[in-house]
Amino acid sequence: MAIVDGYATLQEVKAELRLTTTNDDPRIERAIEAASRLIDNVTHRKFTATSGPRVFGSHGGTVWVDDASAVTLVEESTDQAIWSTVAATGWVANARPPIRSLNRLAGVCWLPFVRVTATWGTATIPAEVNTACKIQAVRLFKRPDTPEGVLVGDFGAARLGRIDPDVLALIRPLQRKVVG
Repeated sequence: MAIVDGYATLQEVKAELRLTTTNDDPRIERAIEAASRLIDNVTHRKFTATSGPRVFGSHGGTVWVDDASAVTLVEESTDQAIWSTVAATGWVANARPPIRSLNRLAGVCWLPFVRVTATWGTATIPAEVNTACKIQAVRLFKRPDTPEGVLVGDFGAARLGRIDPDVLALIRPLQRKVVG
């Protein structure tokens, strides 16, 4: 099994676990993928680069888009069947990368649907996302050792939360607020 869009490598997580054998590799890979999707879900973002068109609803003169680094085509539609290209002189992106909004110029409103073709996500995985993925992947890998979410150790029993608090501290600043 290969890790798809993982924010940490198998070797990085194995180093955290101090494992050298390949016996647990499939379980570790599943834990890395699960931790990566958890990060996506909490932050409402993806930290890997993809290209292609995506459709967004408009909000008057503004369209809120996913993180984009390069917009190559903008189209709008009333019904998602017939699309009209919007000239690059008819809109402007937010000033600082990544691109998260497109604004119409000269007081014009967008049609209800806007299709944006762009490069989405980030070119490199942020260090805090990589660290959070490793922490959460180790935790998921060790989950069978904590039945019912309770860890028993030298200092007694402790209940584990669903997401490691350190993971939340690392990724919360990267969280995109969802509007609507």
